[in-house]
Amino acid sequence: MLVSYIHPTAPMGSAPVLVASAGTDSAQLKLAPDTIIFSSKSGFVLNSGEVLVSPVKPVVVRAGAWEIYAAPGTMALIERSDETLKVRNAFEKSSGGITIVLPGKHKLVLSAGQEAMMSLNRSSLSRTCAGDAVGRRRLRHTVLDDGTVVQTSEVSLTSLIGRSGLLRGVAGSNHDIDRAIVARLMRMAACLMLATPSHGPYASGGR
Repeated sequence: MLVSYIHPTAPMGSAPVLVASAGTDSAQLKLAPDTIIFSSKSGFVLNSGEVLVSPVKPVVVRAGAWEIYAAPGTMALIERSDETLKVRNAFEKSSGGITIVLPGKHKLVLSAGQEAMMSLNRSSLSRTCAGDAVGRRRLRHTVLDDGTVVQTSEVSLTSLIGRSGLLRGVAGSNHDIDRAIVARLMRMAACLMLATPSHGPYASGGR
């Protein structure tokens, strides 16, 4: 079942991105414009676009060859384009709330404030980091047997709220549910700032 294929037109001069909401018995979704996502028996299939998944039950999001497993109480921000997949753990109630299964059955576990990016070439990852201007630190790169390049890092949640089109739209909303989402993200950002000062500063452009 198609959950969303949206192409809204924003009023002239309006800055916030228009955000759609959807949900099933397993998760609540926030969707950026033009996101294409289908529901399935075990969760969702993301064809393209950006989605914030807030599971109430264990859920899996399939994006091409990758599978993202998200635990209840987690907020998974997932963005898929033609060349790159980004997965961010934006909020969690217990550590390691997101597991990504990669080709060859490799697994990545993401805790709050961590990001994984996957692409078939490293130059795409570099262009993405330079273009989105999100603050990152502790970058690591791995090349899988099939040639997939995986970049993991810690990501600044405050910069993510300002740079993600979807999260900008949520932050600009007057709905109580959206305000609660932003409040949770800001609390998580503050907790990470207090808990990880030894990890150093974030740098935009993926440096």
